Amino acid sequence: MRHVPPVAGTTPPDIYDDTAALWLFEVSPQDGDLPPLLRRAITSANIVIYDRALAPVVAAALPLGGYAEPAAPNGMVPDPAIERCLGLALDGWSVVRLVDPDTAGAQRAKLSARLAARNFPDDLPVWLFTDAQNGGCRQIPTRLARLDSELTAADPRGGLAIGFGGLVTAAGRGLRAAMSNGLAG
Repeated sequence: MRHVPPVAGTTPPDIYDDTAALWLFEVSPQDGDLPPLLRRAITSANIVIYDRALAPVVAAALPLGGYAEPAAPNGMVPDPAIERCLGLALDGWSVVRLVDPDTAGAQRAKLSARLAARNFPDDLPVWLFTDAQNGGCRQIPTRLARLDSELTAADPRGGLAIGFGGLVTAAGRGLRAAMSNGLAG
């Protein structure tokens, strides 16, 4: 994910707007040089929710005044971290979820299951980003209905990022949360 070129005449979703309000990034605790897409996501998101092992990565990238919180412990059903991410995204916040590669598969499955359980449309836009063999980044635009098959074919050797687009619109929520004083809550 070192750079994200346009693919097939499309451009990557803008992390700054509603196009993809919820991102899930696989990040190794040993990652020192963050890819530009991940760095941009962390610095522009309203909220970063991360696995505790990734605290040094977040601390190095989070801008002054940025907001991040550790994810609740895994193993619970429903997963509190996934529920928190979805709730915040549906309230209009841009959310970045950072997961350790060891738990990423389970987090992806739980997130897909929760989106399906909440009756999001099958044509909900989803973007996958994987490291390409040439050292670049491969962008795979898809839809929620095809996410599982695209993930199987993606072969995320060096990392994976997933952006879910249009969640607020798909949920029928037209109002956006407003933050006037910089305090969450």
